[in-house]
Amino acid sequence: MNKLRNILKISKKLWQKSELKLKLRFASTIIVICFASILTSLTPVFFKEIIDTLQDFESDPAWFLVTIYIMIIATARLLGEARWAIYGRVEQSLQATLYIILFKHLVNLTMRFHTDHRTGSIQQVASNGLMGYRTFLFNVIFVVIPLALELIVVFGVILTLYDFTYLSIIFSMVAVYITIVVIGAERLNQTQRAASNSFIEVNGRAYDYLSNVAVIKCFNAEKIASEKISISLKLAVESWSSWYRKRSLTASLSAMTILAGISIIIFISIQDFTSDKLSIGDFVLINTVIFQLLRPLEGLSLSYRDICRALIYIEGVSDLFSEKIEANKNRSEARSEITRGEVVFRNVRFGYEGGKDVVQGLNFQISAGKILGIVGPSGSGKSTIARLLLRLYETVDGRIDIDGKPADAISHENIRDAIAIVSQETTLFNDTIGFNIGMGRLSYSQEDIEEAAKAAELHDFVLSLPNGYDTIVGQQGLKLSGGERQRVAIARALIRKPKLFIFDEATSSLDSITEQQIQKNILKISRNITTLIIAHRLSTVCHADELLVMDKGSIIERGTHNALILQSGVYAKLWRYQDKAKLIVS
Repeated sequence: MNKLRNILKISKKLWQKSELKLKLRFASTIIVICFASILTSLTPVFFKEIIDTLQDFESDPAWFLVTIYIMIIATARLLGEARWAIYGRVEQSLQATLYIILFKHLVNLTMRFHTDHRTGSIQQVASNGLMGYRTFLFNVIFVVIPLALELIVVFGVILTLYDFTYLSIIFSMVAVYITIVVIGAERLNQTQRAASNSFIEVNGRAYDYLSNVAVIKCFNAEKIASEKISISLKLAVESWSSWYRKRSLTASLSAMTILAGISIIIFISIQDFTSDKLSIGDFVLINTVIFQLLRPLEGLSLSYRDICRALIYIEGVSDLFSEKIEANKNRSEARSEITRGEVVFRNVRFGYEGGKDVVQGLNFQISAGKILGIVGPSGSGKSTIARLLLRLYETVDGRIDIDGKPADAISHENIRDAIAIVSQETTLFNDTIGFNIGMGRLSYSQEDIEEAAKAAELHDFVLSLPNGYDTIVGQQGLKLSGGERQRVAIARALIRKPKLFIFDEATSSLDSITEQQIQKNILKISRNITTLIIAHRLSTVCHADELLVMDKGSIIERGTHNALILQSGVYAKLWRYQDKAKLIVS
């Protein structure tokens, strides 16, 4: 029941999103398939009449029946081909619709979900699910529905024209055959699920390793990575081998059932023919019907296994759809817009699920238009503040206010429209430099993109490239240097003209001269805009209106640069240490 519920849930989503034209085309496909199946089932009846007429040497050949017989065969064949033309667009449109629905759902899932799951595994589950739904739909429409109609017509014809014995034999044969197929398929399901999960694990590992291939090469880890993949593949191979053994047994039993049914029908029909209970036309009809059912029954065996496999794949997609997307606690205020960029943290606590608190007891304010700098050792919780502000994660306790409203009462879209972030880990898409700068909105003009690039000290470099802003940056931007990637990220933030800037180690990959120039540009562009600067290098934040010093998830010092120097605390020690390091380097 759960499997059928999964199918119905996904089908409902697709039906709601589909256009009327596509729904009509889908209905037309079903009608054409039904009509073709009924005509195909009736052809043996006309063939019987033709044979019986020809057996009577005194009568003229039944040209009328011959004509109808040929027309029925031709019509059934043409309809059988026409269904592909109609169904082709239905299948591809439904596939595309399901793909975009699933993609939108995945990108709207919480960061917690994405950090807990391998991207490669998610991709494999999604790919399997798309293929599974297509397979399910195809087999139901082209195998299950036609076979059901053919059985109804055949049972009706046999019951009408002949002794109940024939119907009982055919019915018993079909019932036993379907029972064997169903029981066999159920036995295959567990093995199928294990095999599917094994391949999902393999793809998850492979994606993880290939995404970090530079690290693998630098540490000579190719052999270890290959061995890990090999171990996962062995489990998959064992699971699939077991599946094929069970499949062979089911296929053998179902084939013997068909053979037994055909043998009994042939034996009884020969006896009835020799005792004049059946005409030669009746004999041909009965045996033609049996052999006509043989092909769809064998098709059902394959289709049922495909359907069971498809249901397992769809189960994975259904699980993805059951994952909760980012939501607002207070829907009535979710459309509130950020106009000033004032931020207040009120006793905020946060920790990842199953782990200790990353930050606790955070209380601070960034007044509108002011600059707040945050410094501290690695792992002190600095970057977590940025993630909480962007609502990539929700607070465990306490509350964050933006412009006097609780952050969880403002939609994710409005918050992220108002905030621009440049992080230490620069992520670029395998697209053009222009796309990477202007991503997020389609309304940016080329002039906007170039203006942001100039502010990020990137414009001259881009113009030196053969393709300029149309240069493809490569996978994860690997065709650019670390400093060039970071400048693209800075331009991407500057173009948004946000209400609040977050610079999380934004200039860490730049040389000193470029860093100083970009810092001047950032100060100029962010003037009167609320700005949060997170840094290790104190020279990056010493100009801030207020500084917070963090350690082990808590604020241990706060004040201006001069005030903290006079306190001779942690900040002062760090300043003297970094200042001394500069002198040594120089």
